[in-house]
Amino acid sequence: MSWLASFKLGPIGYELPITARIMALGFDFRHVEAMQRNILGGLRRSLLRVNVPIITLQAGAMSMDTMAKLQGLHSSQSVLNFKSNTAFKVLYQLCISTDTLTVILPATSASGITITGVFLKSDVNKSGTNYFTSGSYDATTRTVTLGTDLPDANAEVWVDYSFTGHSVLVTRYSPAPHQGQYQDLWQAGIELTGA
Repeated sequence: MSWLASFKLGPIGYELPITARIMALGFDFRHVEAMQRNILGGLRRSLLRVNVPIITLQAGAMSMDTMAKLQGLHSSQSVLNFKSNTAFKVLYQLCISTDTLTVILPATSASGITITGVFLKSDVNKSGTNYFTSGSYDATTRTVTLGTDLPDANAEVWVDYSFTGHSVLVTRYSPAPHQGQYQDLWQAGIELTGA
């Protein structure tokens, strides 16, 4: 029986392959909001981050070395990067430009973002101008600089992008030995929460 690295986990650029048999995998995407009341009791909501996952894994057939990697990553209490074997996509992210050449993406836990297109909101089929062509993206500020001027500042646009991972914290890690045929191997429940 061969085991393939099912996912990678570690600091950005230093992700470690985790060799295990994934028995269950769950993704639950949420928005993180802050709610505050003003002096008159009115409620004000602020959207802090979007596309924030809670990833749950039930992994089995892990060696003691793999268990040691996971224990070290969990103990570090640092923000880590989770990468699966496939890239993820976000299509039709609605944004408002700050001027005719700049769009700011909402705060997200997505990492390794590559912008693939920016289109006017009215161009639902994306058959018109891709305003991102020859543009650039700054991951530290989430700023998309367009290659072609939009018709107006404060224009509503669709932003399409792909990303390779998620910034996460290991919020739960519960190892246990296998029984029976796999008694020399380990299994674990792992929960990763978008950071």
